[in-house]
Amino acid sequence: MPDQKVPSPEELADKPCPSERRAWVRSPCNRDVCCHPRTARSGIFWPAKVQDVSAHGVGLLLGHRVDPGGLLDLTVETGEDTSSILPVRVVHVTLVTAHPGLRWLAGCAFTRELTEQELQTLLS
Repeated sequence: MPDQKVPSPEELADKPCPSERRAWVRSPCNRDVCCHPRTARSGIFWPAKVQDVSAHGVGLLLGHRVDPGGLLDLTVETGEDTSSILPVRVVHVTLVTAHPGLRWLAGCAFTRELTEQELQTLLS
């Protein structure tokens, strides 16, 4: 059996991770928001925590499982008595165990690119 060359750590560091498909770098975040399914008619709001965010997508920790392809509206407090609604489409959902009460990580794409001000509001 011929010897196979094992790549060095330096060679591996130069190659992108094959599982990373994001086109935009996400910034870590720890902001509380509310969300609800866009189709909900009963005023259901779920607490959520923004784990990371970019102008094109957001990672949300949720207590409720959502379906990939579903639409959610995120409600973000922007001031003392004001809020902003940001629509997202759920891309993938993963069960997590590290956060008590928030058991689902939903990777979402914004339905439009965020403005710099909207992005900074989420990051602050």
